[in-house]
Amino acid sequence: MAQYRILKDAKKAAKQLEEEIISFGKEILTKSMPDLDKIKSLHEWEIEKDRIKSVIRSAFPSVIFNRDDLNVKHVSSHEFKNFKVENVLFNSILGWQVNASVYIPKGEGPFPAVICPTGHSSKFKENYYIPAQIFASNGYIAVSFCPPGCVGEHAYRNDHFVNGYSGWLNGMWSQTYFIADALACVDYVYSLDYCDTSNKVSITGVSGGGTTSMYTAILDDRISFLAPVCCVSDNINAQFKDLYTACPETFGKGLARHGIETTYILALFSPKRLFVVGGEQDEVFDYKVTQQVVNKLKYIYSLYGKDSNINSYFEKGTGHKYSQAMALEVLKQMNVIQKRTDIPILHNSDDIVHLEREQLSCYPSAEVNMYTINRDIALQLKKDRPVLDNEDTALVIKKILDIDNMQTKIEHTYMSPLNKVPSRWCHKFRDVILTHSNGKKIPLIHAFRDDYVKRPVFLWFGETDTWEPFNRKGPLTKIIGFLERTPIKNEHSVMSVNISGLGELDMQHTTYDAASWNRIERILTYFSVFNDRPIMAYRIRDILIAIRHAKKFSNEISIGGYGIGAISAIFAALISNEDISKVIAVSPIGSYEMIATEPSFNWPESIMMPDILKYTDLPSVLGHLGRKAVCINPKDAYMNKLESTSSDEIFDNSIVNGAKIIYDDDWENALVKEICSDD
Repeated sequence: MAQYRILKDAKKAAKQLEEEIISFGKEILTKSMPDLDKIKSLHEWEIEKDRIKSVIRSAFPSVIFNRDDLNVKHVSSHEFKNFKVENVLFNSILGWQVNASVYIPKGEGPFPAVICPTGHSSKFKENYYIPAQIFASNGYIAVSFCPPGCVGEHAYRNDHFVNGYSGWLNGMWSQTYFIADALACVDYVYSLDYCDTSNKVSITGVSGGGTTSMYTAILDDRISFLAPVCCVSDNINAQFKDLYTACPETFGKGLARHGIETTYILALFSPKRLFVVGGEQDEVFDYKVTQQVVNKLKYIYSLYGKDSNINSYFEKGTGHKYSQAMALEVLKQMNVIQKRTDIPILHNSDDIVHLEREQLSCYPSAEVNMYTINRDIALQLKKDRPVLDNEDTALVIKKILDIDNMQTKIEHTYMSPLNKVPSRWCHKFRDVILTHSNGKKIPLIHAFRDDYVKRPVFLWFGETDTWEPFNRKGPLTKIIGFLERTPIKNEHSVMSVNISGLGELDMQHTTYDAASWNRIERILTYFSVFNDRPIMAYRIRDILIAIRHAKKFSNEISIGGYGIGAISAIFAALISNEDISKVIAVSPIGSYEMIATEPSFNWPESIMMPDILKYTDLPSVLGHLGRKAVCINPKDAYMNKLESTSSDEIFDNSIVNGAKIIYDDDWENALVKEICSDD
């Protein structure tokens, strides 16, 4: 298909948003994170340790520290040669049930315990039940359980990439569910009269289970040994460079701004015994980077005089898995903590039992899941959140976006020389490039009648390239009176602008996108939340820059957009209220609440506004804009056009405050009418 390009370097344009997000993340991480090698004393480290731990605790909702009573329910038991399995259900948070398979040693006990969080798969896989068998065969109670989502018993409406993502809107970081379950497992083993907790308990998991193990270990003092397997990396040298789409629970909102990444999370566990495990052929986590992390951590352990409490093991020829050899190495380390070094380790690969799904199933209730919890929190927030005035709402939006810390100054403006811009009948279409923020570029087409009379300016922010809304007598041609020899009523000049991640600035795929769960827009959204500066901030910043440029040509400026551009324009209009006379949003999502209260959604992840439902939502913003706001064909979470009868309640207050909501199958005609009307 034909394209219209303003920027010369298409690849650079496609990488612009990616580079801006990653460079900002590296900048704030480097600026805020402590240099472990330069910490001079244990006292200095303890102060920093308290700071980091406080930030991490605050990233979780308070409910994680106020769990439900366990209410243990026995499901089934299965006896084997060297162990037995007790399948039980018990409560975690908000009615959520843990489906625990408890591997119990033969004998009378009491036995020490190890919690074995599962990675992003299920406890029914060999990768998870074999290590648990090895631990139980050697005298440890091992508790394994399925994570939310994936292919286990908690798959229903617990999709990390969908329901986990939605939680950010209401402040429910999806990591909460993983950690709450592991904490509940610690509660459970402490409740067993045959569990020896004199030396506390251990925790070990692979991949996502390793991440769960790390966070749980630093949040619960009852854990004395931590062994993360095939999961240790660092954001600067690995994730920011690699662009693999890790799950959203691995990115705590704003943790980058506080200088917190995996190395510093593990450092919080010092001086307790830490054993970092990896495979030299790991396809996801480079073991050499993991080694570098371990080397950094050794200095912190040396401050305590506990050099022997940090160790590592990297298995040759092994990829992303928890192998039998790894489990045996972890077992040796646990035995040191539990003072069991005099007990010989028993292991024979022939004794490993292949377990069927039915032998580990717990059949937890599916009534409570990420979707229902997100839904209930969002609806409660709607009832409870205070009513903010225009100014306070604008302040909240700016804080969510971090917009006050972004550069909106235009460094350089390129405009095609007028004498080289041909007239098309009575109009000119002029290429413009606005350079800002150390070389970042915003392309736009400025279309105007060639009589050069000063007219109102309409800024359009679409999802396609800048030319598409002009093409084949598109809607923007009608606003400029194209092909009309004399100016039409309320004729405007128009600037069609591409903002970050859209049109010419659309994001470039990474080759990881060959995997079904990997998507460049998805991982950049996660990075931006981690940085505490969402992708929407870059888009709204771009609009503010475009408004600044438009003010050179007129004091009467209206803005509008389609889809993502429409959402961006609504927020930009609130922030820059005094500079614009009207905002026309075509096909935006009707509210962010719609995403939080539905089991799924079809909107791109990059529209994320973390925590917004704690304070406001799009209908309220439209109400604050009042008569300046026009919304045409708002859509639901699945990008279907809302019907006027079903959306009256959503926009009641918006309409009362003067905003106009229009439903029209011919949105282009409705747009032209609104921009060229006398209102």
